[in-house]
Amino acid sequence: MTTTNLKVGDKLHGFAITQITPLPSLRATAIRAAHPKSGAQFLHVLADDTENCFSVTFPTPPPDDTGIPHIMEHSVLAGSRKFPVREPFFEMVKNSMATFINAMTSQAYTVYPICSNVKKDFFNLVEVYCDAVFHPELKRDTLRREGHHLTLEDNNNLDSPLKVTGIVYNEMKGAYSTPESLVYELAGRGLFPDTPLGRDSGGDPDRIPDLTYEQFLEFHKTLYHPSNALIFTYGDIPTEDHFKFLAPVLDEFSVKEVEKLKEKNGGAGVPARESSGKTQAGTPVPPSATPTLQHSNTPIRQPRWSAPRRATHEYPIGKTEDDKARTFLVFSWLIGDMLKPDYVTEWEVLDKILLGNEAAPLKKALIDSKLGADVFFAGAGGSAYELSFHLGIKGSEVDRADAFEKLVLGTLEKLAAAPFEKSRVDAAFQQLAYETLEVTTLFPMRVLHGSNSAWPYGGDPLTYLRGKELLDACRARYTKDPQMFNRLITDGLLKNPHRLFVVLRPDRDVQAKADAAFAAKMAEKKKQFSKEEIARIAKEAAELEAAQGKPNPPELLAKLPQLKVADLPAKPRHIPTKIYHISERN
Repeated sequence: MTTTNLKVGDKLHGFAITQITPLPSLRATAIRAAHPKSGAQFLHVLADDTENCFSVTFPTPPPDDTGIPHIMEHSVLAGSRKFPVREPFFEMVKNSMATFINAMTSQAYTVYPICSNVKKDFFNLVEVYCDAVFHPELKRDTLRREGHHLTLEDNNNLDSPLKVTGIVYNEMKGAYSTPESLVYELAGRGLFPDTPLGRDSGGDPDRIPDLTYEQFLEFHKTLYHPSNALIFTYGDIPTEDHFKFLAPVLDEFSVKEVEKLKEKNGGAGVPARESSGKTQAGTPVPPSATPTLQHSNTPIRQPRWSAPRRATHEYPIGKTEDDKARTFLVFSWLIGDMLKPDYVTEWEVLDKILLGNEAAPLKKALIDSKLGADVFFAGAGGSAYELSFHLGIKGSEVDRADAFEKLVLGTLEKLAAAPFEKSRVDAAFQQLAYETLEVTTLFPMRVLHGSNSAWPYGGDPLTYLRGKELLDACRARYTKDPQMFNRLITDGLLKNPHRLFVVLRPDRDVQAKADAAFAAKMAEKKKQFSKEEIARIAKEAAELEAAQGKPNPPELLAKLPQLKVADLPAKPRHIPTKIYHISERN
């Protein structure tokens, strides 16, 4: 196991070591530190691994459905103070040994990770990432390009219809056009209508155009500060080297209390997108009753329902497409707290018992029922800091909804009545152990994900980095109490009223109605502009499109850190191997 000479209380380069914890199952040591001047938090998982990882995570619970966390993720990667290059990371990929370089927006945080096996390359990428997140240019045109802007269908014809476009806007329109994505949105976020988890951090296309440039700048000013930053590193680069590199980046800032974000439009989340009068997924929260979005790490919990709810929605299909066997039926339960690792581990094991293979009892019951073509969106999972359980089928019919409900609840009642065969439970533990403990490709990213399963919500970042210990403890509890998993079914599912049943059915007319409503809205909006303003919209849109196709000037590209041949290891790393000869047996 990799160890360190650092001690709790040591102070180096403005950092103070607060905790040092062995992680035997990772053969690593976790070193936690604080940077008092800026307020940044730091975690290094020190391991004998040359694939080093860096990330900075910002808790970014969405204040509304405009997709501002997603748009900001794109925008900070569009040029910064030190590197005023459009899309510097695409340029860096051309000159890097990176094994991973990207950024992701989740329901409640945004993370910017990179991985590399070359130390110089690693710090080159970290330099660009830090400048991007803390000092982005964020020009007005950045929001217009990455988020949304008005244009004409034909910018050479001022009489052509007005429309909205933008990279994130178009991306989310595509996402909202597929039934699978809609199921994830409606059944997943639908459990949390009164909290930030019920809003679309990616952006609802109908709401994205509501985002103003002023709100865009305020979001960055408020949340993209080191006092709200969780800095993660993994690998064999000494912790002191990370401190030395990050010190001048963080020393520019002074610690501050991260402010509250004001919510707009009631923050109603999924229920605001009702597609039929049949929906009962929840009532939009009036602005006066909307909880204030605290941007501390304290999660805003969804008030539990007193009775199950049902929602019916439509998704578009073509006029000539067959609508038979195209319905999705999904049950979703809010079952608990993601910050309780013992409880979460029990549900992960139960997930494998019920659904882990084709012969698993719940999955087999769904398949044998012939109520749908296949099992879909099924199992336990984290919705940020809330734990949920989903059970769905696709390729079904609307009139099978009641039969599906009866089948699911009846099967669960039977499964809860008697302990599971020990062999089935042992197999579930083994399956989960393989998934949890196996060292796979991009393993540093898995460690990062484990840390971010608790850290952005005020939890211990090491909570889910103790996979073996959690599994061993769960197995010990099961040995003492063979009915443990049966009670989970009873208490977490059968007796749990916080249940949402989503029916998503195909509709040949819904897209035409939406397109007509949008066209009417754009036509009315266009009437508000003078001819001169329409001409300006067309001109600016054409210029923005033309600018996207222009290469970065060589003098700006030269500002990016360059990796040289001399920076590469003289020899590839030797990985010890043993060759075994297996003789054939007659």
